[in-house]
Amino acid sequence: KDLRYEETPDWCVLQCEEKGKGLFTARSFKPGEEVIKENPAVVVDNDSRVAESKLEKKLTKNEKETLKTLQNRGEGLMGIFNTNCFTSNDTCFIYRIISRVNHSCHPNCFIDINETTGSATLKTFLDISTNTELTISYNRESHGMSRKLRCETLKNTKKIHV
Repeated sequence: KDLRYEETPDWCVLQCEEKGKGLFTARSFKPGEEVIKENPAVVVDNDSRVAESKLEKKLTKNEKETLKTLQNRGEGLMGIFNTNCFTSNDTCFIYRIISRVNHSCHPNCFIDINETTGSATLKTFLDISTNTELTISYNRESHGMSRKLRCETLKNTKKIHV
């Protein structure tokens, strides 16, 4: 059965095999279209990533509840955080919806983060049909890397085995 956890006219959140929940199209998209723009649900400085106790103290109750709804490929709060965060300069951001976008070695979208506000925009760079999973590359610096090195980077940073 098609179990939609959340949906809009543009996208919906569905369960993905082996990936937790993912973001899927509810309509077709052309290259360059904006799928969703979202402000971060959680914002912390990069130093907070190193110690769970430091992260625990910085987060509000609502921020902790948001984190608990996301995929965890590690242990505890830090596992959830490291699985779902996006880093820009010295700041880490987690988004309630955009953090659900899964990785692909052949993505159909990219994320643009406003470094001043932390807002993120998910945009397409391919034609995408209805009921297609929206994906990004978690390896932002992967251009020119071998497949083996890209896979090793994902394994070490996001605990993803490709």
